[in-house]
Amino acid sequence: MSRGLSLCRVVAADANGVRAAAARACPVNPSIGPSNMPRYGNLSGDSGVVSYETTRDSITLTFVNGDRYVYTHARPGRAAVDRMKALAKAGRGLSTFVSQQVRENYERKL
Repeated sequence: MSRGLSLCRVVAADANGVRAAAARACPVNPSIGPSNMPRYGNLSGDSGVVSYETTRDSITLTFVNGDRYVYTHARPGRAAVDRMKALAKAGRGLSTFVSQQVRENYERKL
């Protein structure tokens, strides 16, 4: 694997719904490394989210380009953060929710 890349597990379904797992190269933010945060389930196989970490009042997401964002009860709000935590745990829908509902409403970029 070249510098700045890690292997990511990808699960995808073909046209018949047959699921298969594969590995692909994914960018890694060198300041955090590939294993400091739990991997996002990515059940659809095409998520922009690679990993996440939760606290009582926040969720931090790492995206495939290595960018990390913190979302808190203060911004974008408790309801959005709680929904993001539920989607992260389920392994499906998190990237879509962020891109459609939360957008740029994050507490800070790390």
